[in-house]
Amino acid sequence: MSGLSKVIDVLRRYNRFLITTHKDPEGDSLGSQLGLFGLLSQLGKAAYMVNEDPVPPTYRFLPWNEKIITVDKSPILRHIDVLLVVDCPNKERIGKTAEYMVEGRLVVNIDHHISNDGFGDVNWIDPEASAAGEMIYRLFKKMKMSINREEAMCIYVAILTDTGSFRYGNTSSRVHRIASELLRYGLNPQKIASSIYEAKRPQALKLLAMTLGTLNISDDGKIAWVKITNEMFRSTGAYSNEIEGFVDYPRLLGGVKVALLFRETSKENGIKVSLRAKGGVNVNNIASHFGGGGHQAASGCLVKGPMNEVERVVIERVKKELFDVKRYPEKKTT
Repeated sequence: MSGLSKVIDVLRRYNRFLITTHKDPEGDSLGSQLGLFGLLSQLGKAAYMVNEDPVPPTYRFLPWNEKIITVDKSPILRHIDVLLVVDCPNKERIGKTAEYMVEGRLVVNIDHHISNDGFGDVNWIDPEASAAGEMIYRLFKKMKMSINREEAMCIYVAILTDTGSFRYGNTSSRVHRIASELLRYGLNPQKIASSIYEAKRPQALKLLAMTLGTLNISDDGKIAWVKITNEMFRSTGAYSNEIEGFVDYPRLLGGVKVALLFRETSKENGIKVSLRAKGGVNVNNIASHFGGGGHQAASGCLVKGPMNEVERVVIERVKKELFDVKRYPEKKTT
């Protein structure tokens, strides 16, 4: 039985579900979570949504987002049959919500990260999917469930954001066909894009300006990176959930193969590193070396140590990966 078929069997057999996703949720994680909530609601199941972190203001236009509660404010949900985890490569990324992984409770893992370690009792992992949201769409179709406007919006936002507004390498003719169908449910793509990309606070733009001021470029022009410190957050008044997309700015430079964002975080006592690639470089290899992971063209990791030291060792690893790709151009990246 395929992973998809096993998930369908679980959804039909059990009655009480808790849906969660990774820390610092973004468009795909939230869109997938909410879309799955809509599907379970159609089935007449009891469904709850609990995350470690709150919904960022950017995504509070999504249907049912107010039903997502943070783990520190959630009641004790004892009578849950299944924990559904979406868009999360390992249980560490779930954060405090992992406390709901108790003995006797089934864990279902639905994800598209190539680095997913198969932590669930039931695992449906598809690295070929453009987004976890695409997998939720397929779930609707396989179960012959109708998609209403609210669910279509959630799935569309998931795919829109994880394909970089249909600019990344995970964009395909299949993705465009799915998006085209979803738009038929009365969605307004301009309004959705404006809500996500054109509703920034002044504090966020001030932080972006400071971040771009830290721009570094390697001597050969193939690596570009920026940094954000805790002091930069304090001085601008920006929030950590407002930096989504910052790593894409050094990626805009011509000739750059790997772009990075180094972010200081007191919460996890280390430096969060976001990596983006162009030209066939597999940044998942780099992130995995430091205990992280993600996708071939977009990955991340948490590295312990001060900013300057983390910056040095990570850039060295990026250079090694670029050297290996140059030395072995036929080398397959997965």
